[in-house]
Amino acid sequence: MVRQLAIPLFIILVALSSCNKDDELVIQGAPQIELDSETGIYTVKTGRTVIVAPSYKNMEGAIFSWTVNGKLYSTLQNLEFSSEEPGDYFIVLRVDTDFGSAKEEIKIEVVDRTPPIISFLLPPQGLKVKQNTDYVLTPDIQHSDLPDFSIKWEIDGKEVSTETSYTFNGKELGEQKIKITASNEDGMTSYDLTINVIDKDPYVVSYLLPYYAAKENIRYTSPGYSVYLRPHLEYFNNPQFVWSVDGNVIEGENKQTFAFTPTQPGEYDVTVSVTEGEFETKAITRNISKEATTVSTTVKVICVSGTPKEKLRPYDSSCSHRSNKVYEFTPAPGQFVNEKRAKYSGNEKTMDLACAYAEGRLAAQEYVSLGAWGGFIIVGFDHSIKNQKGNDYDFAVQGNAFATSNEPGIVWVMQDTNGNGLPDDEWYELRGSETGKSTTIQDYEITYFRPGGSYSNNPWIDCFGKQGIIPRNMYHDQEYYYPIWKPESYTVRGTLLPSTMHPQGHAPYQWGYVDNCGEDNLAGDSYDGSGQMNGFKISNAMYPDGTPIMLDYIDFVKVQCAIQEDHPSFGEVSTEVFSIEDRNSIRNK
Repeated sequence: MVRQLAIPLFIILVALSSCNKDDELVIQGAPQIELDSETGIYTVKTGRTVIVAPSYKNMEGAIFSWTVNGKLYSTLQNLEFSSEEPGDYFIVLRVDTDFGSAKEEIKIEVVDRTPPIISFLLPPQGLKVKQNTDYVLTPDIQHSDLPDFSIKWEIDGKEVSTETSYTFNGKELGEQKIKITASNEDGMTSYDLTINVIDKDPYVVSYLLPYYAAKENIRYTSPGYSVYLRPHLEYFNNPQFVWSVDGNVIEGENKQTFAFTPTQPGEYDVTVSVTEGEFETKAITRNISKEATTVSTTVKVICVSGTPKEKLRPYDSSCSHRSNKVYEFTPAPGQFVNEKRAKYSGNEKTMDLACAYAEGRLAAQEYVSLGAWGGFIIVGFDHSIKNQKGNDYDFAVQGNAFATSNEPGIVWVMQDTNGNGLPDDEWYELRGSETGKSTTIQDYEITYFRPGGSYSNNPWIDCFGKQGIIPRNMYHDQEYYYPIWKPESYTVRGTLLPSTMHPQGHAPYQWGYVDNCGEDNLAGDSYDGSGQMNGFKISNAMYPDGTPIMLDYIDFVKVQCAIQEDHPSFGEVSTEVFSIEDRNSIRNK
């Protein structure tokens, strides 16, 4: 039997309204697939049958194909799968109609014993609920169909339910600990759930930092340059926005993103007030009625004096052609994260140690893997890289792409506007061949969660409420694919590109991306003749709305994995970076 998707809807609200849905890919009439497992992994006992029954949309004239380990297995709408042999079976579902196609990948684990498996997908700040309010808790339980299945809910050692769902209502403020125990003929398992009961709705309005050590809610700019403010939201379902500057409401600004452009040096307080409108009925458990709630947060925008040119750090003969410092290394979970390598333990537990690991590898031109979508690295230079504003590339990034293996990464640049030598100013994405296309999603967010145990898959949820995993594979056996120096969960934001995966690998994009054999490929053209490289122009920097911004120079570069895709044979798409070099200094040496 297929396990039921049973994550409470109030948890799904963590991510809603954070993405730029105006830019979301919508193909009219194309088929759509929604799996009946949030992880895409199914476990079944040897000799028993698992039924995979997805939900579909736009299915007129649909043709179905299920391929198991590359071979066609079924052409039916639902899959019935069984095997007498234990092991992992990688399966691709493809649906084709006259209006397009859709594809999903799953894994079926055939095992000898299948005790219950209990899981919850919890929000980044933990599970917070409002006092004196009903919440229906429905965990995801695998193998509840086996004989002798039972479940028990306990609070403070006292049994409160033996049903698969439990209605929780917190009367007292503070933490409540719930223990869930489930058993079947193959064994017993338990799950400990901590709930924080608070006196108001747990809405969050915050800003993601430009780098991990930046001061919270402070942004820097120069006169005439815009700061694009876009708050990160949690638990909101129908947010409404009001923006104000120094207490004065900005009429007509009612979107999640606000571009503030000061014309004079000084400090400005920019406040956003987010009001939760009425919930949709489907988003409430037990038809709970909640009053509208408003949450506000303020950002101090510091418009610095002087011109950017006055802060340029010129290149001289003592400078390095390549980046000389890693300021942040935040990969997404991936098969190369936490690997034990020469000089490193694979057990780096702090950001400083992780940055030292990445810095050492880049200095040796050894790959640094960014993990799945959104994983990134921030580097700096001992000089500013000038914008030559011509046909030549200003800087280049070394990857390891070849014709059928492209794992594109997006490049962001920053100018040290405040002159403090830290990447705490504004990031600007560099335009690429996919910029502005309907298949590209800007302001995309994913929250990754530390897995419940070692050697487990890594769950995630995105800003549209979609859930998935970064699966483990047979080639990399470190205990965690999750970066162990990160907290229990973390959120990354960026631009999501569509996959170019095909049976033999991944095709390249035309231009503008790292680890990608596009027309900007500079293979063998680094100053020491090593490696596949892509060239980049600072003049391609743009504001979030696509408007060009003319930067005379940059001081920091961020590379971020741009695709969320997992291949049964290759693992997750993961941008690799070997070095980042200043092309202008090389030409002028």
